[in-house]
Amino acid sequence: MRHRGLLFVAAMLMVFAGPSLAGAAFSNASLSGSYFGNVYMGEATNWATAFVTFTFDGAGSCTITGTYADNTTASQAFADTGTYTVSSLGYVELSYAGGGDHAGYLKDGGDVLVVANLTDQTSQEVGVVVKKGSGMSTADLNGTYHAAAYVASTGERISVLGTFTFDGLGAYTGTLNYNSTLGGTGTISGSGTYSVAADGTVTLTGFPDGAGQVMMAGLSSDGNVVAMANVDEADDQVVATLVKKGSGYSAASLSGKYHVSVYAYDGGVRQSILVTITFDGAGGFTYSGTVNDSQGGVGAIPATNGTYTVAADGTGTLDLGQGDTMEIALLSDATMAVGATLASGSDQEYAVVVKNTATSTSGGITGGGITGGTTGGDSSSGCFIRSLH
Repeated sequence: MRHRGLLFVAAMLMVFAGPSLAGAAFSNASLSGSYFGNVYMGEATNWATAFVTFTFDGAGSCTITGTYADNTTASQAFADTGTYTVSSLGYVELSYAGGGDHAGYLKDGGDVLVVANLTDQTSQEVGVVVKKGSGMSTADLNGTYHAAAYVASTGERISVLGTFTFDGLGAYTGTLNYNSTLGGTGTISGSGTYSVAADGTVTLTGFPDGAGQVMMAGLSSDGNVVAMANVDEADDQVVATLVKKGSGYSAASLSGKYHVSVYAYDGGVRQSILVTITFDGAGGFTYSGTVNDSQGGVGAIPATNGTYTVAADGTGTLDLGQGDTMEIALLSDATMAVGATLASGSDQEYAVVVKNTATSTSGGITGGGITGGTTGGDSSSGCFIRSLH
């Protein structure tokens, strides 16, 4: 899906917010404790993924540690500090001492955050942050999860949507549908092994690239969401988000306000996107937001209408018209979804969707949040991963 036609929806990332009921207001105090995060960054000649741990003090400051890999070097450790601000609507801004910033929105309940870089035209980033748990084990990752992923290597970009099934004992199988810039669409299947540490850190070995590939991930405290990144290989960057599968869905399952972060790649043009989308529960939606385009700079996405379908297994399609569609898959309680473009000839897009029904008269931060987008780029701020190079 393309912004120059009209793009779909819409880091070292950001932030989890503490307990917050549906419709309830957030604040800086909502962010306290430790959280997992993943991030993908794309530039003209550089691309990178990172697996991150944030520790928030509940008063606007945080520390960040993690590992990232780019297209030249694997397994690079880093550490930084930052500041953050959370509006009553759950709109979050994060700035890093080492350079870079992100904006995003929290999911109802505060256990997941989606973010995007909206200030630096030269770099596009998206990320997902999930609350860490304790006392976890391999048994906590059990059942079938929908998975969306984005893959970057020299000469190829791939968007992916499929499923992983974990047995709770350390073995998993996967079936993934993909859309490649090399012109191919298709399906691959395979298997691998995994383990879950007490803090929810997940290590997966094997599928899809064979026994030599190791993926790092963080399992949310409730066991429903996995934030994943490949950081042990150069020039094979993978970022993925998994949500636990349910059943008995319909169009009515998607109803109300959601926020979406999207990474899009269209013939060399890169976009990081943050949008608000409102579903009517009957197959229609409206959306608006902000796009950071590597050619066109940063600007607003005007209010636009679309249609959607949802099957009983939680998979569905968002249709924006003009041939722009995205395949999606819902979390078991429909408060979250993952998505990817899979149609032959389409661009490569990866999206994560979170429900947020917070209401307030205070608006967002900086001109009302994402709908107030700026123009041009700012190479002095923007992307967090780039500041690590």
